[in-house]
Amino acid sequence: MPATVNTAKVTGRRELHFATIGEALADAERLAAGEWQQLGNWSLGRICRHLAQSLDSATDDNQVAPPLVIGWFAPLFKGWLLKNGLRPGFQMTPSMKPVFMPPDEVETRAGIEAFRVAVDRFESATLPAKSKFLGKMTRDDWIAFHCRHAEMHLSFIVPA
Repeated sequence: MPATVNTAKVTGRRELHFATIGEALADAERLAAGEWQQLGNWSLGRICRHLAQSLDSATDDNQVAPPLVIGWFAPLFKGWLLKNGLRPGFQMTPSMKPVFMPPDEVETRAGIEAFRVAVDRFESATLPAKSKFLGKMTRDDWIAFHCRHAEMHLSFIVPA
């Protein structure tokens, strides 16, 4: 098994901004159609599967409660987070892993297909009015959150 990359310190990542989650899917599909380099710990297939799992969590309202302290303070930073995005290096808590951790090996096409199915479901779903992590959420908030999430993960995959 290769050494784990400290993703908080990776340089050379792409700067991305998605207005819709469909744009994130299109970016992943473009990457999959060509040669790409992985700068972080997860392959393109694994990233896409994780993004699908995250979308499914919102679509199905299968949310995981954050640790108590994070749950108290995260809603205060919601606006900043939805605008500026997630930072790499976050470690999932044990309660998050069954919902959000993808398998170690995910073939690229399988990951893309899971992401495509999740995007289709998400785009037509009635989304929860509240996030256990960020509090009250509008549809636009959910879209912004998932776009920022996809930007962070997909920034680690660069065209070769």
